[in-house]
Amino acid sequence: MSGETVLVTGATRGIGREIVRLLLRLGHDVIGVYRRDRDSADALLREHPERLRLLQTELGDADALEVLAETIAQDHGVLAAAVLCAGTTAHGELAADDGSRVLAAQLHENLFAPLALVGVLVRAEALIGPAAVVIVGSNLARRGLAGRAAYSAA
Repeated sequence: MSGETVLVTGATRGIGREIVRLLLRLGHDVIGVYRRDRDSADALLREHPERLRLLQTELGDADALEVLAETIAQDHGVLAAAVLCAGTTAHGELAADDGSRVLAAQLHENLFAPLALVGVLVRAEALIGPAAVVIVGSNLARRGLAGRAAYSAA
C-alpha cells in the first residue's frame, strides 16, 4: 500500500495527527481533514509540505461532506484507505435543560458523521474496491465514565 493516498480525519490533533505522521513516514500521500485548529494545521503542513494536503471541513454538516467527497474524488481519485479519527466530547448532565441537545450533537459528530462520510466517499467513487476504512473509537464504549454517556455510546 506504500505510496497510495490515505484520508485521515481529525488530522491535526491527538491520535489523528500521529496517524498522519506515521502514514507519511511510510511513504503515503495524506489528505488530512481538520475542523478548526488552523495553527496546528499550519504546523503539521510545515513538517510535511510535499505529500500532505489539509482540508478544513465541518464533518457534522451533510453539505460539507458532499463537497469534501467531490473534492477528494476530483483532485485525488481513489483513496487506498480512510482513517476516521475525528471526534468531539461534551460534558453535560442528561437531565440538564440542554441535555438532549448535547446528547444528540455528540452522537451526530462521533457516530453518524463518520458513517455518513464513508457513504458520500463511496458515492463520489473516491472509496471503492479494496480500500480500507478504519473508524477509531474509544475504550469508553466498554467502560463508561460519569457525564460521558453519549461519548461512550458513540
